[in-house]
Parts: sequence; structure tokens; C-alpha cells
Amino acid sequence: MSSQFDDFADGLMKETLSEAAENFFGARKRLEDEIHDFEQAKERLRKVERNVLRELALLHELLLNDEEMIHKFFDALGVNAPHLVHMVPEDSPRGERHAVFALTRAGRYARMLSLTYGDVQQAVERYLHGEYINAGDGSGRKHITVNYNHLQKQCEALNREVRLVNESQSPSTTLAFVRHMDPELERREELSGAVLNGYTGIDKDMHFPEVECLGMHFLASPDLPPRKNVNGKIQRFAKKMYGEKNEEISALLSAL
Repeated sequence: MSSQFDDFADGLMKETLSEAAENFFGARKRLEDEIHDFEQAKERLRKVERNVLRELALLHELLLNDEEMIHKFFDALGVNAPHLVHMVPEDSPRGERHAVFALTRAGRYARMLSLTYGDVQQAVERYLHGEYINAGDGSGRKHITVNYNHLQKQCEALNREVRLVNESQSPSTTLAFVRHMDPELERREELSGAVLNGYTGIDKDMHFPEVECLGMHFLASPDLPPRKNVNGKIQRFAKKMYGEKNEEISALLSAL
């Protein structure tokens, strides 16, 4: 009977240790995979961001690359968007210009400004919220493209998981559990001085750093109102600016 009990206890201990190891290494592998997927998604978002910057560069060009004028434009639309003023490099590629015809230069300028703003708004919409596209597997299903808001939430959830793994599934905690499962091993380690304090150094070595979220490394834009909702404001702004900066805007239109 004693032999059967010992075999049962030994089998139970091995099963428990196996499950503990699977939980420990499995959790870390899943977290590593999730972090890798997140970093890949950030790279895909960077491409979407570049589309925004290309459209924004053309809008800046129509606003004479004048910081004060760009500020006034977004203020006229009721939008507080400092990143949309400062985040465009001078050598940024431009989007495609609209071919616009009008009876007057002022009318042409207003039309170009309105259409270009519409391109910026749509690019920002895709960047912030994504868009539904066909899955491409013949199923007819759709999935949403990578986007800023989703990745921000994903990063916050990922860092909560990082903290949970670091705190509740640390190597030293797991080793302590293993030691307690084998009283004889625990006794020998205590006699030899290899107590738990000797294991805590590996917590630092195997510590998962928190993931760097999007922060200041990505364009932080507010939602922009659709063009149809602010077209009147754009027209009034364009007319006012054309009156104040007639020569500069005329020269710009001649060069386009």
C-alpha cells in the first residue's frame, strides 16, 4: 500500500511540476509572441502614418508652409491640432494634387484647399480608426486595418500582462514552488546555503520590460470634421487669406 501511495504521490508531483513548467514557459512564450505581433503592427501603422504626412505636406504647401497660417486654418475649423502643424518634415513627399479649374484664382485656391483638406481628413480617419477591407481569403469576411486607437489600447493591455507575468510568474516564485514540492531538495538546499535569495537575481535577468507605446513617436491627431461639414469655413478662410496674401498665393498657384 505504501509503495502504491509513493508511486501515486510521485506521479502527482511530476504532473504538478510539469503543469507549473508549462504555465511558466507557456505564459512567457505567449507574451513574447504578443509583443512581437505588436511591434509588427507598429511598423504597419508607420506606413499609414506616412500617408497622412504626404497629404498633410500638400495642405501645408497650399498654406504657404507658414506656421501661423496653418494654425489659423485649423483654428478656423475649430480644431486644436498642434501635431498637424509641426509634424511634417520639410522634405516630406507630397500627395497628388487635384486638378482644379475655376473662373478666378481665388476660386481655384479655395477649391484646392477644400479638396486637399478632405484628403487629409480621410487619411487621418484611416490612421486613427482603420477601415474595413476584404479578408482576401474568399470568405467574404472583412477585417479592420491597423490603426492608432486600437494599438494604443492593445499596448495598455499588453503592459498589464507584462506586469502580471513579472509579478505573479517570476522565476524566483516558480522556483520556490518547485522547491516546496520536494521537501528533501529544500532541506538540502537550506543546509548548503542555496536558499531562495540565491534565485532572485534571475528575476532581473528574465524581467520583461514594458512595451513602448505610440507616444510621441507617432502622429497624435484629433479626429477631423468631414469636409462637407466645414467647407463653408474653408471657403471663407481661403477668401480672407487670398486677400491678405494675394501675391504669395498667386505665385504658388502659377507654380502648380
